[in-house]
Amino acid sequence: MPEPRLASQLTPEPGELIPGGGHLALGGKPVPVSLPSGAAHEACRIVVRAALGVAGAKMGSVAREAAGNSFAIAGGAPLPPLPTSGYAEEGYVLSVGPQGAAAAAASPAGLLYAAQTLRQLVRLSSGDGRLPCLTIRDSPQFRMRGVYVEGGQERFGRIVAKDYLLEQIRRLAEFKMNLLAIECYN
Repeated sequence: MPEPRLASQLTPEPGELIPGGGHLALGGKPVPVSLPSGAAHEACRIVVRAALGVAGAKMGSVAREAAGNSFAIAGGAPLPPLPTSGYAEEGYVLSVGPQGAAAAAASPAGLLYAAQTLRQLVRLSSGDGRLPCLTIRDSPQFRMRGVYVEGGQERFGRIVAKDYLLEQIRRLAEFKMNLLAIECYN
């Protein structure tokens, strides 16, 4: 997939996407992974494991604990400096090279956004577990990003249910949003 088209298919579109040469083949082979520990990184670990599963990678054991707000897959990849524009506190870099992938972020939230971008790349890949080599540098433009739901209004023949709201929270996280405003009345 050509990189300019790829950038426009990521949600939200990253601030900077630098194409590389070649692909990272993940499908069908054991992949060592270095993931951060701690409760603040639990969502990141879940998303990285899910992305590898979709790519058809056989999840190897966690090779070592990743330092700080970072993760590495297989042999990793060189990372550029973190972004300084936008809301840099949630900025991240993600690199995919022929030997592996790596990400670093300014915070646990930024690392989750890098993992979500990795998952989007896997979904947009050709389905054979091959990711294009590239580097993404991104940070949100706004501190708060989200949606508003009128929780007391009838929706699809019923008042908004808890399960519906939980699904919306999951979807918002996939698209790197951090706010769900619910108006409740009636």
